[in-house]
Amino acid sequence: EKWVWERGRCVYSHGGNRCDLEGFISDISELMLAEMKLSQEQAYSQSIVDTAVEAVITIDTAGCIESFNQAAQTMFNYSPAEVLGKNVSMLMPRPYRDEHDRYLCHYMDTGEARIIGRGREVSAQRKDGTVFPIQLSVSEILDQSSRRFLGFIRDISREKAAEDEARLRREQLAHAYRLHLLG
Repeated sequence: EKWVWERGRCVYSHGGNRCDLEGFISDISELMLAEMKLSQEQAYSQSIVDTAVEAVITIDTAGCIESFNQAAQTMFNYSPAEVLGKNVSMLMPRPYRDEHDRYLCHYMDTGEARIIGRGREVSAQRKDGTVFPIQLSVSEILDQSSRRFLGFIRDISREKAAEDEARLRREQLAHAYRLHLLG
């Protein structure tokens, strides 16, 4: 079996009563197999992104959200329809929200990265306005026709709460020890 592309037309005889078909038939089996393989690879890649534990968000050079995986939906409480095509700054509290587009423009103009290629702790904002701490890592994706940015986001609220709890316990212990020495 082969995949073919055909193009033809009807050519009438001089008397106009007989129609012959003339055209071209090309074997496009390799092209179709390559397209099917590419489609399978894209589906495979998308399934990895969709099942990732971390939020994965891609944006274009204007800061508009192009993809928003299931973990991002759960973390931020937005559906893809609510965020796709909108500026990613909607997921940030002030002052990050106000600075984001300037930072992105600065990076596009100068190549000077403050967060791209590095991970850091910042704050994010859920749909309901709740601000929470995240670990953010951003990478740049370049291909022949476009440039995108890929963000991996991990909610570190539990880790921060555990750190705060441990700090509080240490302070309480130190206070109790000081009272014991006085007592």
